[in-house]
Amino acid sequence: MSCISDVEIDQELLKSVLLKASETADEYVLSLMLEVAGLNYTNHHHINNEALFMEALRRLREFGSTNWVQLIWRLRDLRDLILSLSKENAAEFLGALVFVQNVDFHVEELLEPIAEAYPELVLEFFRKRIDHEDKSKGYESIPFDLHDLKAPLSNHASLIVRTVRSWYDVNDHLFQFRGAKLVANIYPNFSSELEEQLISLVQSGERSDALFVLDILRNYQGQPFLHLVCREIVSLHFPDKKLMTGVYIVLASTGVVRGEYGMAEAYSRKADEIEYWLDDQDKHVREFAKSHIETLKIDEKLERERAQESIELRKHRYGATDD
Repeated sequence: MSCISDVEIDQELLKSVLLKASETADEYVLSLMLEVAGLNYTNHHHINNEALFMEALRRLREFGSTNWVQLIWRLRDLRDLILSLSKENAAEFLGALVFVQNVDFHVEELLEPIAEAYPELVLEFFRKRIDHEDKSKGYESIPFDLHDLKAPLSNHASLIVRTVRSWYDVNDHLFQFRGAKLVANIYPNFSSELEEQLISLVQSGERSDALFVLDILRNYQGQPFLHLVCREIVSLHFPDKKLMTGVYIVLASTGVVRGEYGMAEAYSRKADEIEYWLDDQDKHVREFAKSHIETLKIDEKLERERAQESIELRKHRYGATDD
């Protein structure tokens, strides 16, 4: 398309192309109009390319199209224009992205400049995706992980925890894999800022706050950096059975293990990691730790017995050796 160039183009011509593409429901040309707006914004700031961009987007949304995300060839050329969108137009732009099946790297590139300017809008975007997930087959509201969005969003721990907490429903058994997963995606290695916000929330003393925090922690495979938050839950809510079970699950989680004795060794390591709780000044923490370590030791013993039985069974069936 000749309009994609460094040459300042005729605005009347663009309007004519936009009108014709709208009349014929030409998604490809309308998608190119988005790109034209981005390129000409970069090169000719005095032209109102935001209006062109939003008009083309509205037409695509009227047709129920989401293919335009994949049809845009040079996503990075749109960055400056997207970053300049008014908050109202940025929200409308995100509204068009809600219906994209997956938040892949194309979508993240489009979201990243908005996350820098309006992080609250990107969080609302994901909430709308969660609401939409059960209505569309094959739709994934929260991606497996994030790349471009981690940096701009991770600077807003208070906003993120406060916002995602407002979505929480104690009866939502999928929250761990949706809202809580979003938090874990933004902070894949946890952070002192996130830890501070979660501990502050636990210190409210509200049971629902502790349940919300546990759903987030379940996404981290029992890493030792979870100990301070878990300790706070134990200290404030012992002996609440549901919450103590939740803390046990978080602390005992291992992720992927290798070898016949991998799980047994993981349980042994978990017991060693939490042993310092036995000297904690809080008697509830000491009591939980004692019970937790005893349970881990039992689980370790059972796993070693299971592994040994599995090895012996293979030897019997296939003549396998220890080598």
